[in-house]
Amino acid sequence: MATTITVFEGGRVDVPTGPSADRARVRLLGTAVGGRQAFVTRNGNVYAADCAGAVDLGDFRVEVLPKVFGVQDKVAGRAFMYDLLECTGHDAIVGWNRGGAGDTDCNLLEAVERQAVTELLTRLESGVPRRYIPVEEVTPVIRGRINFSRYVRQLPSDSHRVPVRYSPLTRDNQLSRVLKALASHLSQRTRTYTVRRDLDRCIGLLHEVKSSELTADLARSVRLGRLERDWDRVIELAELLATSRSPDPTLLGATSQPTLLFPLNRLFESVVRRVLVEELLGPLQCEPKSRAFPFLTVPKTSSVALGVRPDFTFTSGEDFVGVGDAKWKSLTASDPRHGVAPADVYQILAYMRRLKTQRGLLFYPKVDWMASAWSASFGVHGTDETVSAISVDLAKIVSRDRTTRNVARSSFAARVQAMLAPAATVSV
Repeated sequence: MATTITVFEGGRVDVPTGPSADRARVRLLGTAVGGRQAFVTRNGNVYAADCAGAVDLGDFRVEVLPKVFGVQDKVAGRAFMYDLLECTGHDAIVGWNRGGAGDTDCNLLEAVERQAVTELLTRLESGVPRRYIPVEEVTPVIRGRINFSRYVRQLPSDSHRVPVRYSPLTRDNQLSRVLKALASHLSQRTRTYTVRRDLDRCIGLLHEVKSSELTADLARSVRLGRLERDWDRVIELAELLATSRSPDPTLLGATSQPTLLFPLNRLFESVVRRVLVEELLGPLQCEPKSRAFPFLTVPKTSSVALGVRPDFTFTSGEDFVGVGDAKWKSLTASDPRHGVAPADVYQILAYMRRLKTQRGLLFYPKVDWMASAWSASFGVHGTDETVSAISVDLAKIVSRDRTTRNVARSSFAARVQAMLAPAATVSV
């Protein structure tokens, strides 16, 4: 098995020394997530940025775990990452990690591969996928449909042979070729005996299928039919490994190596949105998706020169009552503003002025110095506007314990509800 380097978000990555170390270091620094570098250099050392997940560099893998209040060690960090990904509702590649607590002894890529191989073998043992594939040939035996336009142009010497078109049910088809290419690709990468054994079994079951290299074009060429939807996640994994990208909007690394990296700010935003959409009591609602609003326009043409897109917009009926933004940053205990960045204040104020609301909410992950249900509100001088910083106890909100999770979510939603209740409503 490849060596795995596990660090927490912002931690130093000790790249192993060796002939391939420089090449691996370049690939690591070339990995991007959400349009930003996933790893950065400081004083000659490589550090993980604000992302979570894993990247495979061949000789070794780097696993980055989210750093959050209440998570003290790597096993707990790995379990929290699986819970966080499941809570965000990413059903594509992350769907492989349902109930992934038992996989906390391996990194995200290994867990995905192990479960994918298990499912691939189980499905192939039930039956290699077969498809009706159109075939055109000239044969003395009539089968299918005669191609009369070609038949009338034949020479008399070929009159005993008939051009036909038919569609036999065959195992050698585009879907099975992708499955065999995926099995071969994983077999070359894995260093685990049991996984390689299962993959050899998969390749053996696909012995009638033409061997192909796993490429992006091959993975994308498959169009699953109504009765083939069970293969959906396997095909998505094949596309991930072929392109190092995922259909998930958080995007993955811009590297040639298989990558499963997620920007923590986007995951944080997704968790907060899910809780508020599900838990807020009517008539107050959090819109399920962020949407853009024009902000600066060109006077002569009225075309939009700059737009704004708040993470959260809160409505009551058809009226806006508040806006919010998720910030994956650590606040401090120092007064007066606890480390809230001026840029974050200016940003939320721009949203508030555009939507003509008096309440702006900034969501931050809970850190060790914060009391339970910590928040801080600030008035905007000379106005009735209020900007509030609100802590989010992520470890409890995504907890596997149902009671802990439900209590944390309802309590968080109640705090947000109370802050938005006195807001004046204005239509936009």
